[in-house]
This record gives sequence, C-alpha cells and structure tokens, in this order.
Amino acid sequence: THRAFNLAWLPKNLPEHVHFIVSTLPRESDILETLKALIPDTRNFLQILPLGPQLSNDLIKEWLGASKRSLTQSQFEIVNSALNRCSLPLYTRLIFEEVCRWSSYSPVDLTRLEVTVKGVINTMLDRVEKYHGKTFVTHVLSYLTASKNGLSDMELEDVLSLDDVVLNDCFQHWLPPIRRIPPLLWPRLHNQLSTYIIKREANGTLVYFWYHRQFISVAKERYLNDIGHRLYIHSSLAHYFQGTWGKGIKKTFRYSNQQMNLLNLGRCESEADRKVPPQPLQFECDPRRPWKIRYNLRKLSELPYHLIESRRYSDLKQEVLFNYEWLHSKLSAMNLHDLLSDFRNALDAGLQDPEVTLLFSALRVGGSFVNMNPDTLAFDLVGRLLPYYD
Repeated sequence: THRAFNLAWLPKNLPEHVHFIVSTLPRESDILETLKALIPDTRNFLQILPLGPQLSNDLIKEWLGASKRSLTQSQFEIVNSALNRCSLPLYTRLIFEEVCRWSSYSPVDLTRLEVTVKGVINTMLDRVEKYHGKTFVTHVLSYLTASKNGLSDMELEDVLSLDDVVLNDCFQHWLPPIRRIPPLLWPRLHNQLSTYIIKREANGTLVYFWYHRQFISVAKERYLNDIGHRLYIHSSLAHYFQGTWGKGIKKTFRYSNQQMNLLNLGRCESEADRKVPPQPLQFECDPRRPWKIRYNLRKLSELPYHLIESRRYSDLKQEVLFNYEWLHSKLSAMNLHDLLSDFRNALDAGLQDPEVTLLFSALRVGGSFVNMNPDTLAFDLVGRLLPYYD
C-alpha cells in the first residue's frame, strides 16, 4: 500500500545515539536490494543465521529451567534430533512450547516433533481443534486470517453470532433465548493461542491478528484453501461491515437435523435478532463537540476488501466505488491514496468493468485532485461519471 516497498519513508539521517532497526527476508519484494542502494555502507547489514543445534538446545534448557520444568534423557534425544534438522529461532521457540506439554510418563507417540515450522504449527492447530471443536476453531481462525488488518473482540463475537454453521454446532442440544455466540468461547480459545496471536492497533481500534507470517501462511493454507469456504468467510465479513443485520433486523436460519430430532421442532426455519451494531459511515457526534465528525474507519477499511475477495462486485460498485456518500467519507477520513487502492484492488482481482476503469484513470491522472477538499473532490468525481449513465 502507498508503494511502501520503495522505502521512501525510511529516514536517511538520524540524531546521535538513535538507531533504526529493519528486518526483512532476503527476497521479499526486493526490499533488501533497495536497502543496499539507499545505504551503501555494508557495516549496516547483518545476516541472521539459524541458531545452530547447540545454541537452540541451550536455549530450550534455559527456558525449561526458568519454567521449573525438565525432560527425561530420551525426551532430550528427541529434541536434539529435531534441532539437528532445523534450528531457526521461531522453530526453537515452537519446540519449547510443545515440549512444555510433555510429562515424564508421556508415551512415545505423544512425544514426536515435526521437523519444520509448518509441521509444528499444524500439530498445534490439530490439538486446539480437538480441544475446542473443529467447527468453532476453523471459523474463528478463518475470520482472523481473512480479515484485512485483524478483528477486535466485539467484531469477532458479532460475526460469529451471524454464522449459523458455528451457532448450530454450539447449540446442538438446546435453544438459547438470544441467538449469539457464548461470550466465553473466544476468550478461552485466545488464552490457549495467546503466544501466537497479538493485539495491535488498526484504524483506531485494538484488533487481534497472527504475530508471525509463518502462522499467516499456514492458516491460509489450512483454513482458506477451499474456494467455497473462503468466499463464505469473506462474504460474512462483508455483510457484517455493511450492517446488513444491524438495527434489530432479524436473520433467518435453519435448524440442523440433529436439533429437529432432539428438540422435536415443528418447523425447520426461524429468525432471530443477533444484536449486532449498525455500521454507519459516520457515528453520532458528541453533543459537547458537534463539529468533530467520527468516521467508521473500520468499515471504510474492511468493507471494500471483503466485497472484492467475496466477488460481490455489484455491491462493491453500488456501496463503495460509485457511492457519493462513501467517496466523501473516505476522502474526509483517509486520503486519495486509500481511495485509489480500492479501485486498484478491484481491478487487480479481475474486475473488468469500463466504468470502474474510467473513474480509476480519472483519479490517477487528476493531479489537481490532491489539493481539493473532500466535498469538491467527491462531487467532481461523481460529475465525471454522470454522462456515461442513461
């Protein structure tokens, strides 16, 4: 976004005693080559190598000592064998988390270690799914992985409360008075995954997301590889940020066959208010500061992304790209570059629409747009398109 990989944002001169540390993969978007061109002094570069089996082993022993834990000799041999195959820092940490679950009497089949980071992460996710339920974990981590910048506590609870696949799995033996996800399920899951899921800021909100790209890669392959499921997840998130079921609008759902038989239900369908908030572009002003407009930054950021990823191009055009209120709000709350990225992402995703291409071209060549205020700019953009409509 905003051509960040060209590193124009990187400060070239720093005050005395101030150091700036940047880490990157050697072949990721040519960042390393760009850095070398900007900073020719090779003393500024340090290659981070694997720890090596001995150092990895020493670290694990030190961490075990700090945790007041130990391993048997045969278990240490299993750890050493794994570290001889891979001694990356992340792998070493994951191995430590794994062996902390062992006891001295653990059978051999429960003390096996995968020899890759991907393998250890998948082993951990297998265990989490077995403990918390495969359907629930799959959908929670699907939503987190599919989000653009992460999801907050309430956003995750709300979108799960709109997901009837999850709710039917949770309410197999009874019918709740309010059809929402039980509020303790996500905190229990997060407590077990707290080492791997961090809280960070996005659009002025604290959200949860994976802390390392290896987890993102494994989660995408594991939970979003199926095209049908991926479209379902993105479409559900799009509906949430659209506010489709806000303002007390009831959502229809179907009972599962198990619920029908167990609870002797007379009909297979019903509807319920999921108690999710509306998603206006602007929130109500504070009476004490009526001049300060609070924009829904989460909606402005997440909705275009999920409409594109779920291939709901008609809604994308109607509610985002050709919506005057949206254009005005996005330009007021963010900037022209953020607006341009919505069009660029849609076209990069394969949307072939002459009207979208036309407006995107007008935005790109309109250098004078940058200095326009949001009212003038939004009005000008819409005016350029009117001649192309009947």
